[in-house]
Amino acid sequence: MWPGIGGEIMGKKPQRHSWPEAKKLCRLNQNDIEMAKALGFYPDALVRARPDPKQKWKLPVKEWIHELYFKRFGRVLGEEPPQVSLPGKIVPDDKR
Repeated sequence: MWPGIGGEIMGKKPQRHSWPEAKKLCRLNQNDIEMAKALGFYPDALVRARPDPKQKWKLPVKEWIHELYFKRFGRVLGEEPPQVSLPGKIVPDDKR
């Protein structure tokens, strides 16, 4: 059988990163990991998504996850939603 044809794979073996490794390499916290899992990412995808110093246009993984999670779920884990005061609703001083 010819090399590279059939069942043989040429090139590098795929890297298998664990969540703790991805957390360290991408500078993520536990909320970021939960959001990445909810979005369906695996640790390898996050490690591969890290921007190279030449890629100034690319967001850091942490900000990228926050943006994607906000687009899908409308909020970001670990951040409090902004307080919206309704106009016309007045609370008396003695009720505060």
